[in-house]
Amino acid sequence: MIKLKDLLRHSRLVLGKWILDKKVAGNESIFPPKSILFLRQDGKIGDYIVSSFVFREIKNLDPSIKVGVVCNKQNAYLFEQNPYIDQLYFVKKKNIVDYIKNGLKISKQRYDLVIDPTIMLRNRDLLLLRLINAKNYFGYHKEDYKLFNLNLSQRDIHFSEIYRKALEKVGIPVKSMQYDIPFREKEHSEITQFLQKNQLQNYLAINFYGAARSRKFSDENIK
Repeated sequence: MIKLKDLLRHSRLVLGKWILDKKVAGNESIFPPKSILFLRQDGKIGDYIVSSFVFREIKNLDPSIKVGVVCNKQNAYLFEQNPYIDQLYFVKKKNIVDYIKNGLKISKQRYDLVIDPTIMLRNRDLLLLRLINAKNYFGYHKEDYKLFNLNLSQRDIHFSEIYRKALEKVGIPVKSMQYDIPFREKEHSEITQFLQKNQLQNYLAINFYGAARSRKFSDENIK
């Protein structure tokens, strides 16, 4: 049953790629770009943290560069108070109609560059990318995609390095990869109260959640 499900999913991806993966007519190589859009609707907190430096480094080079981020309401708190982000676009996960609506809306901005390091593109993600109609697309392991005219094919590198290389590839130097951790007073106060209430001083925090099945903890590997 699982193999059949995997086969059907693979077939859908192949068909979707065949229909949606088209080369953008007349790519304009404007480097460094004057507007950059990041796709971060996946909701992966860890990936955001290790790549948080990109927004700061872009603005350090040129504060006039427009920085946009596609996210969802659930992970918006990671971006809402970032002073280096100019525009947020909210999409509803797994909602193809909302993806179409937002893709058409964003296309009016005519972004110079879209950066999407997602390894496996679902059909709805590919549709969103197409509808955005950016002048350039940067991807990771996208050698087989016509849409992406910029690509990083290097294997086994840290997620933060993908973003560093993406910026440098379009003429934006990265002087520091120090993380920018989002801070909100409400959560800070709640955590402080929790630690005081439970008299916790020397502690270690572990996140057992993993977006990918291979990265999740199980009873066996915890032991």
